[in-house]
Amino acid sequence: IVLNVKIHGNMAIGWRQPGLGNNYRGKGGGVSIVDSDPVFTNVEIMDNIAGNDGGGVYILHSSPAFTNFTISGNSGYGNFQRGGGVSCAAPPNATFINGKIIDNFGPHIGGGIIVRGTQAPGDTIFHVELTDVLIQNNTSRWVGGGIFGSNISLSGCTIKENAAQSHGGGILSEGNIIFSSTNRCNIYENAIEDSNDVGHDIAISTNYYGYAQSFLEVIVDTFTVMEPTEFHATPIDSFSFDILVGLDQLSSDDEFIPTKFTLHPPYPNPFNPTTTIRFDLVETRHAVFLHVFDITGRLVEKLVDGQIESGQHEIQWNASRFSSGLYFVELVTGKKRDVQKLILLK
Repeated sequence: IVLNVKIHGNMAIGWRQPGLGNNYRGKGGGVSIVDSDPVFTNVEIMDNIAGNDGGGVYILHSSPAFTNFTISGNSGYGNFQRGGGVSCAAPPNATFINGKIIDNFGPHIGGGIIVRGTQAPGDTIFHVELTDVLIQNNTSRWVGGGIFGSNISLSGCTIKENAAQSHGGGILSEGNIIFSSTNRCNIYENAIEDSNDVGHDIAISTNYYGYAQSFLEVIVDTFTVMEPTEFHATPIDSFSFDILVGLDQLSSDDEFIPTKFTLHPPYPNPFNPTTTIRFDLVETRHAVFLHVFDITGRLVEKLVDGQIESGQHEIQWNASRFSSGLYFVELVTGKKRDVQKLILLK
């Protein structure tokens, strides 16, 4: 049992070695779980790096359980790195309950989490369950910004503001994904950067690794999509509506009025050279300051500097004149303050 632990700022070096078999080089920047069934409760796995699989967590032949967890700010640096936040590589099972997989970055596939359950003929199925998990603001340079993989059950999850270069900004499914009909999931505001590709929220492939699957089923409430064409773009209108039912902010025709001071994670992030910064203001008795700082704490940009109205606000920051690196955007009004991390990659 791992209880009340912070795992921050670690690195698993090394890249995948083609032709040299399955080794553990560069796997699991924060935690590597192999042939064991640990329980993680009240843990933070943040700002770790892996050269191969699982910037935050790597799971192989294990059945771990995570509850009340945060997996955030993890990343990879290898050209074939998989799973910026979590990489689930082989059987049997894993569960994630009441947590966050946010702000992770995968250079290859699966910015938030990758589940490789049907990678080749004869593979044993790996099944992952996520319940009441926020999957937000994860990024993949190729496909599956939030989630990539198959044999996944999602219940009460929110999958939003993730991004991929091509297919599946929110989810790229290569096999069975089941959405709970009683504990509904919300999937929205995910994006793909390439306008020629498909599936901002969900994309489906029946033949991703070159192994044709005879049966593919994606269930959302009463909707079932069976054997879609490769990279079939969903959701369609009715599919999208069904996913979003119960989300007050999106289902109401009334203007959304913020109830608390919030600086949302910038999107896209990492970015080049422009990113969008959204924030909510409840009242405007004080001046509002939205400033960008570099990693040394030096002020580099004043985006807002004065009185503005309450409500939702959105500002774009063009960093074309700045060098690649880590930046911080800070929102201050009165005694309230919030900060988000920005990664500029040129």
